[in-house]
Amino acid sequence: MLSDKEQVQLQELLDKIVEIKSRFEKIREVFKSSPYQSAVNAIREKLNQQNLTPEEQKALRANLKEQQAILDSWNKFPTRLAHAADMKELLSPDVYGLDEDRCNWLMLGEEIDELEKELRRLEFLAQSNK
Repeated sequence: MLSDKEQVQLQELLDKIVEIKSRFEKIREVFKSSPYQSAVNAIREKLNQQNLTPEEQKALRANLKEQQAILDSWNKFPTRLAHAADMKELLSPDVYGLDEDRCNWLMLGEEIDELEKELRRLEFLAQSNK
């Protein structure tokens, strides 16, 4: 069984998941209009042009890679968030031994930290596209 202190810490992690989900929903509209998908499509069209110099092609490919990475991150974020929310099911000492429970707890904490970092980046990108 988790100590009182550990239960409080666990609840704080679960509260962070709720907060992240709320913040994610606030920026969802900006990405629904999909400026990044439009950018990816436009870059691909430019790359299909025959009269580009090697330097222009290189710059366009770098830009395409960056825009595609943003789009991929955006598309994967809800799945990662749902996975973090599901991880709380793994945190029951009744299901697993206490050592494995603590390991899952640490994994959840690390995933929440990563989600917060990624959300800050997505919020910044959403703000710059308003």
